[in-house]
This record gives sequence, structure tokens and C-alpha cells, in this order.
Amino acid sequence: GIDLLPVLTGQSPAVPRTLFWRYKTNAQRAMRDGDLKYLKIRESTFLFDVVADPRFTRSGVHWSWGNRQQPGREAFAQPLSAKANDAARGARLWELTATLTGL
Repeated sequence: GIDLLPVLTGQSPAVPRTLFWRYKTNAQRAMRDGDLKYLKIRESTFLFDVVADPRFTRSGVHWSWGNRQQPGREAFAQPLSAKANDAARGARLWELTATLTGL
């Protein structure tokens, strides 16, 4: 792994890296490298330019791939829950994170 504390505290610049992840549900696999995201759900594959693609320009939302393993399904932004939008909860989470990381 990479120690992110120097980046989070502004002591060093971010280091570009390729991220990989997977989910057991629908045999999902994904990779993010720079602006590109590769996604495989079952036998369907997708390649997105997540910065240039106008469908993904909204910030502060949870993106759902809308069961994209089924033909004709599109990605959509799901509204965040009241808990996700709770400023006091967010502040407490930040405090806990700062304590755990020593910020």
C-alpha cells in the first residue's frame, strides 16, 4: 500500500496509481487508471473517460450502474440519504478520521 498521510497533509504531491477492485455480485471487476475506468459486469465490458464523459459531471452523488449487465440499462445518480447529507455527522467523521490518522 501507499501511505496517504503525507498527501492528505499537503507534505507531498499525489502519486498517480492504477486502482483495481471487484465485487462478487454479478462477477464485477473494475480498474481506474487516470481518467479512464474499465468496468466488467458478467460478460459486458465498458470503458469510461470519467472526466470528459458529460454523464458523470455531477459531484456529491452516488453513481449506480443500474444493473448494466442487462441490455439498455444506463448509469444514473442516486440521491444521497439524509445521513449522507448530515453536516454534523460529516464533521464527526472528519474528527474521527483526523484522530486516527494523526492529522
